[in-house]
Amino acid sequence: MRTWANTPAMRDAYREWYESTGIKDQTLANCWQAAWNAALKKRVASKQQDLFGVSSLAFARSTDPDTSHDAAKSFDPTELELQVLNIIKAYGQEGCIADQIIQHFPNERSQSVMPRFAPLMRKGWIEDTGLRRSGRSGRQQRVLRAIR
Repeated sequence: MRTWANTPAMRDAYREWYESTGIKDQTLANCWQAAWNAALKKRVASKQQDLFGVSSLAFARSTDPDTSHDAAKSFDPTELELQVLNIIKAYGQEGCIADQIIQHFPNERSQSVMPRFAPLMRKGWIEDTGLRRSGRSGRQQRVLRAIR
């Protein structure tokens, strides 16, 4: 398993620390520990611009592999949230179910679209009406409606 200690970010932090320090005769373990401490102080969650006035954090845990961090940096969830919100607004007071929303995204997987509902609810843009309708599978789905 790849840890943050052997990622390019840690190597860059070590190189930056090593070049900035005047002490070059420390043992390698001491150098790594000092660089680790310096890097931890610099680590801040990467924020992505949010179209709704609430900042969103990139979707990768510190324990995730570097490929997950690259993917998180390349994905802007707020853009997809805006598209989902506009579709829900288009259904008006009647509201819509997830299957209806997903039909508007032929090039997106449902696993990318459906997780946008919860942040929109938390931010106060949509609500669960309490009503349920049958989806394509025959199962009941909640009816969502835009509230602002």
